Amino acid sequence: MQQIIVHIDNNLYALFGTFFGLVIVFCFDYKAVMDKGFFQGYSTIVWIVILLQATGGLIIATVIKYADNIIKGFATSLSIIFSSVISYFILHDFAPSLFFYMGTVFVLTATFLYGWEQNKIILSVNEQARI
Repeated sequence: MQQIIVHIDNNLYALFGTFFGLVIVFCFDYKAVMDKGFFQGYSTIVWIVILLQATGGLIIATVIKYADNIIKGFATSLSIIFSSVISYFILHDFAPSLFFYMGTVFVLTATFLYGWEQNKIILSVNEQARI
C-alpha cells in the first residue's frame, strides 16, 4: 500500500511540475514555441545531457531504495565523476584540473574502503560462525 502512495505522489509531483513548467514556457516564449516548436535548439549534446541526468536520477533512486544514505553519497560522487569523464571524452567541453584528479582519487579510495570494511566484517562474522 505504501508503494502505491509513493507512486501516486510521484505522479502528482510530475503533473504539477509539468503544468507550471509549461505555464512559464508559454508566458515567456509563446511566440518562439509556436513558430519553431517546443524542442527548438535541441542538439545531440542536449539529448545526451538529458539522458545522463535521467539515468543518474533513476540510479540514485534505486540506490536509496536498496541501500543507505552513505552509499547514496558515494553513488552521487561517482556519478559526478562519470558525467565528467563522459563530458571530457564525448562532449569535449571539460578540462580536468589537479583538484578534480585529487577528488576522484579520494572518492574512489573512500568508496573502496567503505565497501572493503563491510566485507571484512562479514568475513569475520562468518569465520566465527564456522568455529
